[in-house]
Amino acid sequence: MKIDLEKLLDEFNKNKFPSYYVGKAKAYGWDIVYIDIKTDVFDVALDIDIRGNIYLVFRDHESRCIFNEFLHRDFEERVMIYNQKSNEYELGTIPGQDFDTLSITYGAIRNIIEFYNDIYQYCHNKKQRESAGNIESLLRQKTENETWNDVYHFFKGKRLSALETIKWIKEKNCSLSRFGDAEIRLMLEESMYYQKSDTKLAYELRNICSAKNDILVCMPHNAIANGFWHKLWVKYWFLCKFFIDQPVYGDSFVSRPEAFYQFGDELVNAWMDIWKDKNVCIVTGDKSRLDCEHFMLSNIKNKEIIHTKNINSYDDIDFLTEQCLEKKDINIFLIASGSVGTVLSARLAENNRMALDIGHLTNSYDVVYEGKESPEQLPFY
Repeated sequence: MKIDLEKLLDEFNKNKFPSYYVGKAKAYGWDIVYIDIKTDVFDVALDIDIRGNIYLVFRDHESRCIFNEFLHRDFEERVMIYNQKSNEYELGTIPGQDFDTLSITYGAIRNIIEFYNDIYQYCHNKKQRESAGNIESLLRQKTENETWNDVYHFFKGKRLSALETIKWIKEKNCSLSRFGDAEIRLMLEESMYYQKSDTKLAYELRNICSAKNDILVCMPHNAIANGFWHKLWVKYWFLCKFFIDQPVYGDSFVSRPEAFYQFGDELVNAWMDIWKDKNVCIVTGDKSRLDCEHFMLSNIKNKEIIHTKNINSYDDIDFLTEQCLEKKDINIFLIASGSVGTVLSARLAENNRMALDIGHLTNSYDVVYEGKESPEQLPFY
């Protein structure tokens, strides 16, 4: 049975559904009347064909997803919700007492508006969260861009590569103090798992960054692609940059696997050439990861070892300094003792003794040349 679509259109527009979200009925060709229902959550329409069937039409993918999510259905883009021949209504029971097409159309619109009212608060809150997340993301990106722009210009023309760092030490016969994530955090009076925060330590690290002594201060390079350093610099750069003031900076990764990967044997030879046939004192933890019998240390003339505590070794910094200064026949001190290495190398340099903060040097060699685990994966006692 066919219905009079023109009459349905006129009657609907004469007695329009009382809602801001419901548009006027309009004709689409000669066999379809449609009614737009557009809210701030979804955009749909009802199509009524000449046989009195009613279809729910989704104007966009997002609207269909919303209906699918909340009604637990899998709607197509256009789905029949009322079959005039079988008198079946897909959105529940037939709305209202009258079964004529116009009444069922009103009922379907009412159901859709009720559905909107039910989900509005949830969708509104979701959009607010998404909006807040977008703002947060934009602010984070802005901060990251500002940070890396500032880091780049701060170190521009002042930063040495890992190989240049060793050559600088050799040519200038100077000491080496490396700053990594631990030293940056300790400089801001944060604790590390192996060293508690200490105001004196913080001020000593700050002084090393700005003092003009016979020492090469090393900072991490601009490892933007490295997620760890990317996050760390963004968090700490504008807090610590004002403590940093050197004419030139070495690369803190000079004793890390990254440097061996980049420069290979040339880096190994450059390191070993520094202490070749020299009297060396190694300062390291009692159960250190450093291998004092390693190949890279095999060309040392005479070797002595001073052991430090593995945990909170800065507590003994004054005693360690005295122990080192008492050794008059030592040419170079090689220090592998966490943040104490950074401080002790600077203290010895102030007393005209050459000291190199070598950190995980032997372990880093083993990572690249022997395929062993990274230093951080080795046991720490």
